[in-house]
Amino acid sequence: ASLTRSLLVLEDRDTVYETLRRDLSEQPIQAIRATDTRSLLDLLINHDTDAVLLSHCPCETNYTDITALLRLFPGGSVRPIIFIAGEVPDSELKSCLAQGKAHIYCVDYPNLSRLLLELWSQQASRKAPGGRIYDILHEREQEHLALNHHAIVSKTNDKGQITEVNQRFCDISQYSEQEL
Repeated sequence: ASLTRSLLVLEDRDTVYETLRRDLSEQPIQAIRATDTRSLLDLLINHDTDAVLLSHCPCETNYTDITALLRLFPGGSVRPIIFIAGEVPDSELKSCLAQGKAHIYCVDYPNLSRLLLELWSQQASRKAPGGRIYDILHEREQEHLALNHHAIVSKTNDKGQITEVNQRFCDISQYSEQEL
């Protein structure tokens, strides 16, 4: 018996999703649908998915931003992100690939199942470097990056003097790190 893998699919067009789901059901792949960015992120929090397919991006955001967000989630550095050829504007695809992250793929619909099975076969045949400790450290690093990106952070010494600030703090206060 084959292990059923899960694929989180961002696709807002009903007919395209149903065709995709039907094609994937011939393999040990369960498609989980998100119709917008918010539902994609909610599903990613609540499901341990093996890959993410960005089939059709609703117009509220872009592929580059979604890809960056996906990398912040636990397992995001090793979870494959797949784009459908012809659905992603070339400039955005280049931008996503330029982020320097591995595990980003672009494929056409007829070859999607084959790509997924190849990726998962490769994952099963190699062990993650560092194992569980590596995963925990990576997750903490991603949390740190997310915090610094979204929160205003400063550190002080025992006398209440600022010793460290993040870029967001500098942007809001309109002072440089050296001035603070």
